[in-house]
Amino acid sequence: MTEGISEIELKWVEHLIAGGTPGPWLAFLEGREQPSGEGFIRTGKRDEQTDMYMTLDFGSHRTPALADDLEFIAVAKKEIPRLVGEIRRLRDQSAWLLRGDLLGETY
Repeated sequence: MTEGISEIELKWVEHLIAGGTPGPWLAFLEGREQPSGEGFIRTGKRDEQTDMYMTLDFGSHRTPALADDLEFIAVAKKEIPRLVGEIRRLRDQSAWLLRGDLLGETY
């Protein structure tokens, strides 16, 4: 079983979310969205789009990031805030139910 997420850790994640490059983020992968070339993540709204390229550094050589890594990073921009929100919702619900138990109320 993994250790729970503390309030400090949750606030740190929210801080990182707020400070990052604005979304949406979309992975453009060779062979899927484009016929050839290096994969990248397109960030921002239509009139403010920028492309984010990532590489893996093996010391002796560099190679473009794997398609699965680009996809994961792009999806995380949208899904991590949703997960944080779900954690907060479940904590609030749990606290509400616990308060009811302490007051002798049943639901």
